[in-house]
Amino acid sequence: MTTGLIGTKYLFPALTDFGGPGGVDVALNLLKNYESPSYGYMRDQGPGTLWESWAGNNSYHRPRGSLNHIMLGSQLPWFHTHLAGIQQHDDSIGWNKILFAPALTKQLRGFGASLSTVRGTVSSSWLWQQDQDYSLSVSVPIGSIANISFTSISTVEESGAVVFTDGKFVPHAVIGIDNGGRTKGSLDQIWIQVLPGTYNFTASSK
Repeated sequence: MTTGLIGTKYLFPALTDFGGPGGVDVALNLLKNYESPSYGYMRDQGPGTLWESWAGNNSYHRPRGSLNHIMLGSQLPWFHTHLAGIQQHDDSIGWNKILFAPALTKQLRGFGASLSTVRGTVSSSWLWQQDQDYSLSVSVPIGSIANISFTSISTVEESGAVVFTDGKFVPHAVIGIDNGGRTKGSLDQIWIQVLPGTYNFTASSK
């Protein structure tokens, strides 16, 4: 890790959003590093708190830096916004428009997170099934709508009912799923729009 207070906040999202197919893996590798300077090094020194500086007590800012400081804690929002994929739309007001776009990685068997919002709890969890197939469960609170993004997927089912296949959205297949399609300018990314509720999807590349 060579970023500081400002740069660390943007490092993990930038790697995931612009680092190509392996960007999320690079971000995870940074998190799994235990050589100084790193989060793993902080953890190994005990008691597992975040430091004000990567240098810890040997901070070059002053003779002794804080060993209990949130300033470098920017990896935590990334767990929600990218690994779990819980985000607000750019024009969302108070979480009335949600985007689920999890960054999948084979380094993990699955991942899940929940977030308390002004409208209620938003949650997302995914789990690999086989090859490129995976399950995705999301919860959307009352007063919100959500778009769910699937990448490199050809068929999407919700509780056994097909909602997207052969390049087309299947209307009226499931109550609460009222729209879907391909992302403009992309042949391998599709989206499904859902109303409030809990949904259990199975995404298949076949």
